Amino acid sequence: ASDDCPDAAGTSMVDSVGCPDDDGDGYSNTADMFPNEVTQWFDTDAAGYGDNWAGANPDQCVETPSFEVPYVNEDGCGPSERDSDSDGIMDDIDQCPSTPIDQAAFVNMNGCSEAESDDDGDGVYNTIDGPDGIYKDDATQSADSDGDGFGDNPNGTDGDACPQMHGTSDKDRRGCLDSDGDGYSDPGGGWGISDGADAWKNEATQWSDFDGDGYYDNYDNPAWTASREEGWPGKYVAGARIGDKCPLNASDSAYPDPGCPTKQGTILDYGNTETSDGGLPIMLIVIIFLITSGIVGLVVAIVMKQQKPKKKKKSSQRSQQSVTVDSALSGEALEPPHWEIQGVVGDDGFEWLEWPEQSDVWWFREESGYWAQWE
Repeated sequence: ASDDCPDAAGTSMVDSVGCPDDDGDGYSNTADMFPNEVTQWFDTDAAGYGDNWAGANPDQCVETPSFEVPYVNEDGCGPSERDSDSDGIMDDIDQCPSTPIDQAAFVNMNGCSEAESDDDGDGVYNTIDGPDGIYKDDATQSADSDGDGFGDNPNGTDGDACPQMHGTSDKDRRGCLDSDGDGYSDPGGGWGISDGADAWKNEATQWSDFDGDGYYDNYDNPAWTASREEGWPGKYVAGARIGDKCPLNASDSAYPDPGCPTKQGTILDYGNTETSDGGLPIMLIVIIFLITSGIVGLVVAIVMKQQKPKKKKKSSQRSQQSVTVDSALSGEALEPPHWEIQGVVGDDGFEWLEWPEQSDVWWFREESGYWAQWE
């Protein structure tokens, strides 16, 4: 055979004859892409790894695109040809190419596990975005320190006003102590009744007292509903204690209408009259008061009967007008004079009044009492 390199000693036999072949693999140094590695001689994609799979450092991806060659791994594979974390997503589109092997079977379409994902983009991975990842879809919250279901960020979704204290309030403020479970928080920490805190923190049927009179806005008497105007504080709550029939008018009166200004001589429906401090029910107090007043009145009447004043001397001359008045009044119950009408105080110490005038009907009273007819 002719010598392809007559001026240089060599042993090549594959690509040329008699040319230098430093590694002795049969390929001349000029044709051998690995002139010093006997097991490799060609590299199709020029990635630096030989095509011979049986040789040293074989290329497992012999046709790597040229633009990926600078990024091949130790197997000679570019990003689009390899799956570094074995999650089934090739590295060129895998946003999490280093997913731990125990999570590789649970990656999303981006090749990321829950521990590597941040669905809401708040910078906190899903698995630690709130307890058990409950805030992974809410960028405004990422923690619930006291575990009450309200996020620590007070300005975020369902923000916790008391993030270091487990609480269930959700009406006036969220996540604060609510002793009676009515949704309104207990006063405290700079938050008072005027801010919306519970006006009666240990009674679940009441939480506000708009007029501050100790009678609360909710009521247990459905008959009160008709008398309440739209926009008034409070509502009907079965079993509501110490209800206020007049929630806009402060009054400590319990009778006849709890929380309403007293109306003399008028008996109205007073609704719920329980006490708030465990004392006697207000209704019982009212009954005792009425019985006591009746007994006192009876005693006074007996005493007055025994001290009946002497009849004032009648006028000896009665006018025709007087006779006419008597005739008109015969058989009728007489209306007593108004208490403001004044008579004349006699020697017996009683005040006397002929009423109607010239009727020969006389009334008497003590100095500060009400008129009684003399019989």
